[in-house]
Amino acid sequence: MTAGSGASTPSPVGGSGTRSVTEKDFAYDRIWHVWGSLVSRYDTDRRLEVLLGDFVENGLAGKRCLDAGTGLGFFAQELDRRGAGEVVAIDIGPSLVERLQGLLPAADCRVADMMDLEAALGGETFDVIVCSEAIEHTPHPRLAVLGLARRLRPGGLLALSCPNRAWRWLLSVAQAIGLRKHYTGYENWVGAGDMLRWLEEAGLEVLRAEGVHLVPWQLVPKGLLRAADVALRRVSFPYAVNLAVLARKAP
Repeated sequence: MTAGSGASTPSPVGGSGTRSVTEKDFAYDRIWHVWGSLVSRYDTDRRLEVLLGDFVENGLAGKRCLDAGTGLGFFAQELDRRGAGEVVAIDIGPSLVERLQGLLPAADCRVADMMDLEAALGGETFDVIVCSEAIEHTPHPRLAVLGLARRLRPGGLLALSCPNRAWRWLLSVAQAIGLRKHYTGYENWVGAGDMLRWLEEAGLEVLRAEGVHLVPWQLVPKGLLRAADVALRRVSFPYAVNLAVLARKAP
C-alpha cells in the first residue's frame, strides 16, 4: 500500500488503528534533502528561544522529553544540548527520522503518525513535550493536541507553536506567487481561541500564551522585529503570525 493511494490503511508505523493516509502526510519527507535550504534560521532560532529558552528554561535535567513532529531535528538537538535526561523524537517521515538518528545517535528517533501515537509510543508518557510548527501539517490539529496532552505525565509540560489562522491569507498569497511550491502537504493553521479551547478540553492549565512573530519576519529588520516580539509577547498572542503556548497537566 503506498502513501499516496488515499485509502483507509493501517498506520504507516504499524498501529492497530486505521485512517486515510495520503501523499500530503509525507510532503516534508519527499523534500527532506532540500528542506534545510528552504527554512529560515531566524524563524527556527526564535521558536527555539521561546519554547525551550523562555518557556521550559532550565527544567530539562533528568527529564524524559518528546519532540513531536521533529522534522529536521532542531528541537531534538536543542533538548539534548540543554541536558534532557532522554530525548524521543518522532515524525511520520521515515527519511527525516533516519537522518536525525544519524545526527543525534543518543536520541530515540521513531517513525510515528501524530494521529496514532499509540502505534509508536504505546503507553509511554513524558515530562516535557515540544511540538513546533507540526500540528498544522496533520489532517486534524485538534486531535493532535489532545493526543499529545494524553502523553504528559502528571505535572508535565507541553510547549507548542503553530501558525495563526488569522494570517492564513498571507500563505495563500505566497502559494499564488510560487513561494511555497516545494511543500504540498496539509496547511491547517489554528486560531488563537481554538488553541486555548483545545488545551482546556485536554484538561491542561495554560501557563503562557504568547506570540512568536508579531509580523512576518521577512518584512522587518530582524533586530527590530525581535525587540518588538519580546516587548509585546505577553499581549500579542491573538494577533501574532505564530502562536506559542505552554500548558501543564495537573500533578
